[in-house]
Amino acid sequence: MDSVREALRQLIDGRDFSSPRSVLRISAERACEKKPGAPYSIAENVAHADGWQRLWLAQIKGEERPPHTDWPGVNPNEWPAIRESFCAGLEEALGLAEKAEHDAETFLRIVLHGSYHIGQCVLLKRF
Repeated sequence: MDSVREALRQLIDGRDFSSPRSVLRISAERACEKKPGAPYSIAENVAHADGWQRLWLAQIKGEERPPHTDWPGVNPNEWPAIRESFCAGLEEALGLAEKAEHDAETFLRIVLHGSYHIGQCVLLKRF
């Protein structure tokens, strides 16, 4: 679990690449814009990642599975809450991992899936 906790810290802090908070510090209009040739906007990527992250966090905590839409549409008014939910979920995952000695696989899903989608957001910001 030590490696899992360290991976979560590195993702949150942006040690090897930009942190999610810095990557996602963009306007709602820009976040919701679909770039030519891209199937999803930055906001849709983050909403997708946040939805799965909330499912995995509920699983870790032994809670009921929350409602989930895999690729929800996002309007600009929703962007600040989605961005904050995703970033806060990473912090929650780290807090839970600090106390856990199990569920390493689920914590790794959060790290890998979150990293993947932050990478997509970095790419979309270049266009």
